[in-house]
Amino acid sequence: MKNNPKQDLSEKLKIVLSVYFKTQFLLILIVFLIVWGIMLIIPNIHPVYEILIIIFSYLVLSQLMDLFIAPYFLGKTTKVNPFLLFFAFLIGITFFGIVGAILAVPAVLILKTIWEHKRGN
Repeated sequence: MKNNPKQDLSEKLKIVLSVYFKTQFLLILIVFLIVWGIMLIIPNIHPVYEILIIIFSYLVLSQLMDLFIAPYFLGKTTKVNPFLLFFAFLIGITFFGIVGAILAVPAVLILKTIWEHKRGN
């Protein structure tokens, strides 16, 4: 008995979005552990430098995560080119602000899954 194509598509979408959210959770965990490590070092440093270290660490970490690490991990786990994800993120944030940045990558993953499903049938 053959499965319903709509059920197949919904299963594929569920898997892709599940992988996306699991990867996001992993990235959040990585950031948390890095920030925790930095915070453990701070009590041993002069108070004036603490603020500078916190600001610098935050800027470097957020830029690395948003521009390189997140697209790389998402590209590997979802089998989408990281440059496409990065480009989607930039387009989303440019045209729709923070909401576009949040929804750009899941939208690309959904569109890719639908495209592959249509091509396969």
